[in-house]
Amino acid sequence: VDVAPSVDLATGASEARLCGEVNGGFEGEYRLGCAAGALELVAPGVDTCTEKGCPAGLVVTVTVGSTSNYALTTAAAVDHGSSVSFPCGDVNSGYSGTITFPCTLGALGSPADDCAPAPCETFQGVQHTLNGVTGLAA
Repeated sequence: VDVAPSVDLATGASEARLCGEVNGGFEGEYRLGCAAGALELVAPGVDTCTEKGCPAGLVVTVTVGSTSNYALTTAAAVDHGSSVSFPCGDVNSGYSGTITFPCTLGALGSPADDCAPAPCETFQGVQHTLNGVTGLAA
């Protein structure tokens, strides 16, 4: 991406520019300067640009089992290179595991999930009748 100053710069002058103008996945500022008619990055240059994290409130839609287009919302900001996870059971109570979205340059990437039908736990039971007596069986 070519960048240019917003106004003519005199030799020795500089101006701050937003890193997001060069790459939308970065935030911060860098400086362009003029030295004897040549445009250059002024120290510290783009070293002050940092990868953008994912803000709180991003909405993604997922499908788990028969539940499709379910909206999940990030409750907190997520750093670039980190990820956010949601329980599969929040989308479909018949499933266990997690859905994980990586945060890369301010956007949530494609999810990885290990959602699977939930197992029957030992504390679960079903009511049934045997010889006229109804009760709970483990």
